[in-house]
Amino acid sequence: MTSPDPVLSDNTPSKSISSELMSDVPLSDNSKVMAPILRVQNLKKSYDKENVILNGISLHIREGETVALIGSNGAGKSTLLKCLVGLHENTDGDVEVLGTRFKRTATRQQRHNIRKQIGFVFQNHGLVKRLSAHTNVVHGFLGQKGSWRAFNQAFAPQDWREKAMHALEAVKLSDKAKDRADSLSGGQAQRVAIARALVREPRLLIADEPAASLDPASGHTVMQQFVDLARENNITLIFTSHDMEHAVSYSDRVIALKSGKIHFDKPSGEVSKADLHGVFDQ
Repeated sequence: MTSPDPVLSDNTPSKSISSELMSDVPLSDNSKVMAPILRVQNLKKSYDKENVILNGISLHIREGETVALIGSNGAGKSTLLKCLVGLHENTDGDVEVLGTRFKRTATRQQRHNIRKQIGFVFQNHGLVKRLSAHTNVVHGFLGQKGSWRAFNQAFAPQDWREKAMHALEAVKLSDKAKDRADSLSGGQAQRVAIARALVREPRLLIADEPAASLDPASGHTVMQQFVDLARENNITLIFTSHDMEHAVSYSDRVIALKSGKIHFDKPSGEVSKADLHGVFDQ
């Protein structure tokens, strides 16, 4: 975990890099489109009485928001993300995401409805190394009707190939379209993974430690590009991070989990050094 010390002073709330870069955009313009896209009420998840992972989580996330989810290992971040999209059975509570509402478990059809509106980006980008960057982005269409044709861009419909190229252009990698994934740098590979997630035109992007495996410079480049693309396309972005500079700088809002509960939920510009220390102090 990156120490929060370089990010914030003891008494001064943080000021995000992203807010400086977006200073010309009135906040009121963004708030007009921020209808709730996700609601959670009293969500609980436990495997037994002694192993409680989530203990009464209530929150709502609005359309177009970029939210950083932070917490120590075992705080429940990954479990919460899986519960939100119906991948885990909940012990109790109500979840409504992208117009689909469920309690303990989502039905197969509900999971399908949710997943077709979501893009995922993971710490380990999961590219097929021997295939081209273009084909890896086309893989974003897997799961759709006729998706067997997405196994290679050579067999994909023309509109899928074109959308994949547009996505590569958006992450500034169109010149790498024909290159094998194993020839790319770590930062380039993660940008291909972002393009793969974007090609489906999702309403919600979920990223689990998207910059954790990158060097600091590449990490900042990837995160800035990620946030900019989400903003430009009015995509709701939820990302987890152990890098507190990333969490504060690249989000509109920070939600901190501790011991299975929400420790704080604040606009990123109001998060202080003391807040961050409180998350990780035992």
